[in-house]
Amino acid sequence: MKVVCINAKPISDNYYNDSLKNLKEGEIYTVIDRLNCPNDTIVLKEVKSTHPSGGFNAVRFRKINDTWVEELLARITEEVEADKCVYT
Repeated sequence: MKVVCINAKPISDNYYNDSLKNLKEGEIYTVIDRLNCPNDTIVLKEVKSTHPSGGFNAVRFRKINDTWVEELLARITEEVEADKCVYT
């Protein structure tokens, strides 16, 4: 699943703020795991967290809806394949 960071602001007096410095608002990340400890936590492929869970609070991210991309690619593929047909 792809997500975009919507909040990379540090939490006051939090030991794990160093991990947040690696996040960039507006940047797209890949979720490789979802944990429920102690809150909804996601583990990212591109950025590692120093938190013991290895993840970031999920509320810092928004899911990207990219189903339209797959639909568009399918339509383009169909059109290209149709153009390759030879009519006699």
